[in-house]
Amino acid sequence: MLVSNLIAPIVFAATVFADGAAINDGLKAVDADIKALTASLTGFSGDLFAAIPVLGATLSLKSVIDKTTKTANASQPLTSDDTTSLAATVETIITDATASIDAFIAAKPKFDKLLIVTPIAVGQVKGLQTSTAALGNAIVAKVPADYKDVATSLRYRRL
Repeated sequence: MLVSNLIAPIVFAATVFADGAAINDGLKAVDADIKALTASLTGFSGDLFAAIPVLGATLSLKSVIDKTTKTANASQPLTSDDTTSLAATVETIITDATASIDAFIAAKPKFDKLLIVTPIAVGQVKGLQTSTAALGNAIVAKVPADYKDVATSLRYRRL
């Protein structure tokens, strides 16, 4: 009983203190995982066992995106300064995600040779798309009204 009395306020405090800085930290972690995924795709030799690090990097990226989505959902509405800071981070993510997609396209023929790997990779990409859409929606919901159009355009920007 005593443990639950201690844990509940900590969980509540973590939820209350989610803010633009916490979201930005999450986005920076997403970007780091995108870079790690790109590195694993670039280093993919076409060997079945070499696909394991790619799968691991994809799962890690999805986990970080989902965690950042929870942070964004728990956040108070963002300030103008928060929104500007997030936009800069999102621009970096767009650049790095484009490089990751290019690396995936370059590695795809190697995946195709391993017949079982391509459907798994496609499933992982679809999972990332779903998670990324949820994150984008969570962040757009928190930006000030004056920034909604810009945030929405970044949200739907094609890589």
